[in-house]
Amino acid sequence: MSPEQSKEQKRPEQPEKPKSIPDTAQEPDAKSANLLERNFPVVGIGASAGGLEAFTQFLSKVPEKSGTAFVLIQHLDPSHSSSLVELLARKCPIPIKEADKGERIQPDHAYVIPPGKVMSIRNRILILEEQPEHPGLTHSINLFFQSLAEDVKERAVGIILSGTGSDGTEGAKAIKALEGLVIIQDPVTAKYDGVCPEQPLKPVWRTTSCRPKPCLPS
Repeated sequence: MSPEQSKEQKRPEQPEKPKSIPDTAQEPDAKSANLLERNFPVVGIGASAGGLEAFTQFLSKVPEKSGTAFVLIQHLDPSHSSSLVELLARKCPIPIKEADKGERIQPDHAYVIPPGKVMSIRNRILILEEQPEHPGLTHSINLFFQSLAEDVKERAVGIILSGTGSDGTEGAKAIKALEGLVIIQDPVTAKYDGVCPEQPLKPVWRTTSCRPKPCLPS
């Protein structure tokens, strides 16, 4: 046997190279992640009298990474600047700011309605308009809740905390009608319980504190 033939016999077979996976194979997962990020839940929280205390208790329990955006609607005096953001920021574990016109909301952030404005949402963008001349007749919670229901459908959550009056009732109905979630603060724990619309909203989801632990009413 010649040396050349011996080398050929000892030469090991070369293993087949693994077939490369096309980059497009990972595209569906990336697209799904982007779609999920765009479809995050949005929580609208409405309050009037006693709202600062209720907002503070609620926001202090919010996880830092819930993947949810929070929008606070408070009845504010349109003729005075508000320190609500500064007060809430002391206990809020996520970034919180006063809402800007045309601002796109982000998950794990909180936004507060400015004084003298009414606010709605479309395509997850906040729309601010001047409050009408008769602020007592402005149902700012209803307005935002109704627009929220139309914008994010079943990913809308409406929470009604301490206050007086009926603002929030019609907006909560709109959220429920589109398979969203409605939570009202138990009147026993609310500083003012006039805003809790029990009769018009039954059955609704309820919570016994400002931390959202919903359960069906009896």
